[in-house]
This record gives sequence, structure tokens and C-alpha cells, in this order.
Amino acid sequence: MKYFSTFASGFEELAAEFLVDDFAPPRARKMSGAIVYECSAPPSEIQKIKYFKNSYLVVKEYSDAAGLESMTGAAIPAKIHAPARARSFSLVLSDKNKLTAVSGASRARLVAGIERATGLKYKSSAADVEFLMTLRDDGNGFLLQRITKSSESPAEGQLESHIAHLLVRASAPKDRDVFIDPFCGSGAIPLARAATRFHGIFAMDIDAALIKNLKARVAKIKNSKMQKSFFAKTGDFLKNEFEDNFADAIVTDPPWGEFQKINADFYACAFREFAKILKTGGRLVILTGRETAMPTPSALSKTTEYSVLIHGKKAKAAVYVKV
Repeated sequence: MKYFSTFASGFEELAAEFLVDDFAPPRARKMSGAIVYECSAPPSEIQKIKYFKNSYLVVKEYSDAAGLESMTGAAIPAKIHAPARARSFSLVLSDKNKLTAVSGASRARLVAGIERATGLKYKSSAADVEFLMTLRDDGNGFLLQRITKSSESPAEGQLESHIAHLLVRASAPKDRDVFIDPFCGSGAIPLARAATRFHGIFAMDIDAALIKNLKARVAKIKNSKMQKSFFAKTGDFLKNEFEDNFADAIVTDPPWGEFQKINADFYACAFREFAKILKTGGRLVILTGRETAMPTPSALSKTTEYSVLIHGKKAKAAVYVKV
């Protein structure tokens, strides 16, 4: 089967690396914020990939498409597999990342073609299956069938779940890790880390209301390991809250200074604490604004850095190892 999966732009190398590790696809093509790949895994397995934002089955590709209008008028496969029990479908059109519309006749031809190929009936909303016809900035066009649920837009300043999973995976998580997110906010990163085996997870934030909400979310999770080994507390990480050589991994998205004021020496102090509490060989993965200076202590060696876009804002994700 051929799939199309999306993620935050700039994470192409990481997403491809994780996909190869997990599914060893014989062919994969990276694009900005997306990857097209052939894989023997069924859609039910692709749906479980947490470091992708959305995933689709590729129905048809349009190379060097002249425009969305020409794509809607082109022939589509005579047979398109529809999920069992599905009775209806909706259709979304996107031109260079913007939802759009095409002429009634072109759209009608496409709708009629999908009805014939699937046996489903068109429904403008609340349908069983969603088809997406998209023309990208790079000239590549696709007719896609969604296999994941539509992702919800997070509140301003909150990190999307799939980005949290990418950052956590970049820390090379291990079963016996002591893991810390010292600026956890709403908790996307520590909750992503909790999706795999761990020894202990420590989530901290200076905002008591955020910690209270995170504790309530954790309390609802029916997992004895979570209840015993997931610790969320209010505190100021810069005030020596953890013992030296305590953590195997730190993954965090600290304040960028956009939604709350930070001191000029904030990052210098944070990096000193990172270096103190990480064990030798431990990893730090940090997401910041792209222009943010990183006053890195000699004990931390940067291994990789990715220029990414987070909610349209220029950012960078960097990985450090304590030497």
C-alpha cells in the first residue's frame, strides 16, 4: 500500500528515520512536512504512528500538476477500496495548503467518480470517509483517503501531540529512563513519553494551574505504572529542583519569550541546570525559537539541530548529549 503522512515542516529527516526503524518501507519520498511511502503494514498499523499528524492512503498522484482544476477533471482509479461499514464520503480540496473550491462541473465529475469507484454516497459533512485532493507548493498533487482522525488545533502556545512524540523519540527513550520535562506546560511532552516504557517521569512547571490540570489528566489514565511513577509538580526549575546526575533524558519546550516574559539570562541558567542533572551520556532535546541563543556548557555536546516551523513560527529542535 502507498501512504502519505504529514508532520511539522523541518522534521523530515527524523520522521523518515523513525519510519524506517519501525516499518522498513521499501520506498519513501520526503517532502516538506510530508512523506510518501510504500509499506506492507495495514492502515490499522499506520493509524498508530504518533509522530505523524495525519495519515492517508494514496489514491492517485499527479506529478507536475497544472492546477487543481485540471486534477479534478482527470480520471481516477475505477476501484477505490472503502472501509467496511462506510456508507458516505466527504471531499476536501486544498491548493497550496489553503482550503479552496473549484467549478461546479469539475467538482461534480470528481464526486461522481469517487461514488462509482467506492460505492459510497457523497455527504458534505459528518461522512464516514474523507477524501482530500491537494496540490502542494512543490507542484505535486494527490488524491488521498484519510485513515486517521482529523487532528484538533491546540490552544495558542500549546505543543501539538505529534511534535511532542517526535521530540521524545529523538531522545532515544529506554525502558529504564528517568525522564524530565522541566517546562512542561500543558504536559504534551511527558504524556508522549509515557506512551512507552519508563522508570520515572517528572513534569514541572511554574504555573500551578497547568500542573493541576496535568495531574487531573494523569489521574484518569488507568495505568498503575502511571499512577506510581509519573510525578507532576509546581516549581521553578532554575532554582536547583533536582539532584545532580539524576536524569537519563530531558525533553522540553521552554518559554520562547512570546507569551510570557523571560529574563535575559534564562537560557544560560537553564543550560547550566540541564548539564548538572543529566547523567553522563544522557540526552537533552530542546525546542526553541530559531533565533534564540544557546549558551551551552562544555559538558553538553550538540549532535543535531533541525530548523522547523511550529504553528508557522520559525523554530529549532536541537539534540545534545552530556559528555
